[in-house]
Amino acid sequence: MTRQTAIRHVARLIILLNTLLLLAGLIAFRYSRIQDGTGHWSPPPPPLIDHFKVHRLPHA
Repeated sequence: MTRQTAIRHVARLIILLNTLLLLAGLIAFRYSRIQDGTGHWSPPPPPLIDHFKVHRLPHA
């Protein structure tokens, strides 16, 4: 494989990944808006660290 075809393959892969990420972002945006009911952003989920802290508190 020559250098040019290698570059072309890499470029195509990058474009494909970007397209998939964009689609995933749009789908997530749509679903978050549907769940919220209003047109506003739904609040972000709590970070995992807080989630684990909450579950560990009763045991301490």
